Amino acid sequence: MKINKAVIDKYMQICSYSTHKCNSFSEIEYKINRAVFLGKVLRTYPYREIQYGNLKFTVDTNTYTIIDLERNEVDTYEVPQYRKLAYERRYYNIVV
Repeated sequence: MKINKAVIDKYMQICSYSTHKCNSFSEIEYKINRAVFLGKVLRTYPYREIQYGNLKFTVDTNTYTIIDLERNEVDTYEVPQYRKLAYERRYYNIVV
């Protein structure tokens, strides 16, 4: 999935602690893609809105691009740890 450059910049501002742990932009992109894949879908039309923790991602379904990111404290959604681990295993099995 493509990620808009503005979304990466917003993620670096909103989640500064998380980005300081990353060694490269590819790790930041991995975290954003994981959040979109594991998050809860709030709305699907006209854009898909996905909630992950306190972050709300907006995805353009026509181009499969993440176009916006904002903090949403109202509809927080915590993903269970076993789902995060399953995604990590699946991702690294495909990459390696």
